[in-house]
Amino acid sequence: MTRRQEFGEFINGHPIRCEWQSQHSWGYFWKVDEWIYYADPIKPMTYVAPNGDEVQPDKHFHTDFGSIPPPLLAFPSLSRTRFIHSYLMHDSGYRHGGLWYRRPGASIFTFIGMSKQDCDDFMVTCIGAEGGNAMQRAMIYTGVRMGRGIS
Repeated sequence: MTRRQEFGEFINGHPIRCEWQSQHSWGYFWKVDEWIYYADPIKPMTYVAPNGDEVQPDKHFHTDFGSIPPPLLAFPSLSRTRFIHSYLMHDSGYRHGGLWYRRPGASIFTFIGMSKQDCDDFMVTCIGAEGGNAMQRAMIYTGVRMGRGIS
């Protein structure tokens, strides 16, 4: 089974257009930049599931990409931008309470509400679609859940 058959794939989404907004401090050594994401109006970033379903983030939202603790930033495989499409989907889902969804053959996307748990689980699938291995998926998922106070 290929990675695409197992996890799906991202289409479009390059270049990513974001504007820096501010920087927040999560402690003395941990500073996080906040950006605003703008979808490409013609070719928006889209996740395509193995069954052909398509998922898109909202067209405009705040993101911090991945809030990775500074000690873990030493690992390139866990950088804030390594799984940028996955982080953007996750942040959009969190910010808006869901994502835009279209079944194969449908003409329009429909907003589907998602819990934070659903967004976390979907991010793991998206990381797989971006080439993340099992250890990376597990580490990022655990970090996100711990950051929410739920492991």
